[in-house]
Amino acid sequence: SRDWSSDVCSSDLLPSDLKWYDVDLPDILHYKETLLKDHPPTCQLKYIKLDLSNLEARNQLFLQVAQTSQKVLVISEGFLMYLNPAQVASLSQDLSKHAQFKFWLAELIGPLQLKLIKRRWGHHFKAANAVMNFAPREGMEFFNPYGWTPLEFKSSLLEAVKINRAPSAASLLARFKFLFPKFLVKKLNTAGIALLKNSSSH
Repeated sequence: SRDWSSDVCSSDLLPSDLKWYDVDLPDILHYKETLLKDHPPTCQLKYIKLDLSNLEARNQLFLQVAQTSQKVLVISEGFLMYLNPAQVASLSQDLSKHAQFKFWLAELIGPLQLKLIKRRWGHHFKAANAVMNFAPREGMEFFNPYGWTPLEFKSSLLEAVKINRAPSAASLLARFKFLFPKFLVKKLNTAGIALLKNSSSH
C-alpha cells in the first residue's frame, strides 16, 4: 500500500490548513495508520474507512465534504480500473452533483494495457478477488455524459520516461515513437492520469 497521501501531507508542498480525506477499505487504512503512526502529517489528514460501493454511505460522505469545503480536488489512484463501466458512471454522477468538487485527477488504463495485465498477472488478481474491468476505449471522454469535462491527459509511459523511471524498453519506444504507426503509439499511451473538471462548477 502506498502512503502517497501522507507523504504529501508531511511535506512543505501543501498548507497546514488543507483538509485531506484518505478514503479506502478498512483493512487497508488500518495498515496505513499502523505503519505511519510515528509520522504525523502536517496537513489535516483524516482516514475514512469506507467501501465506496456502498452508495448510501458514500453519498453521505460526499455531502459532508461538500458542506464543509469550497474547492475540492478528487484523486483516484489505482481504483477505477477495478470497477465496471456502470459503477464508474454512477460514481462520476454522484461526485458531479456537488459543485464544490471542482476537479478530478483520475488514473486510467486503456484496453491494450488491460489485455497485457490480464495476460501476465490475471491469475494473481483473480485469486485476490481484484479483477480489473474498466479500460474505456474513449479514454477520458468516457466521463463527458456523467458531469465531467476532460481537460488534459498525461501518459504514464511518457511521464515515466521524462523522470527516468521507465523500463529501458519503454524509454526506447518513446524515443523512437516516430518509427511506429500512430495508432499503435496512441494505444500505448492510453494509460495515465486524466484531469477532469466538474461541468456544474464555475
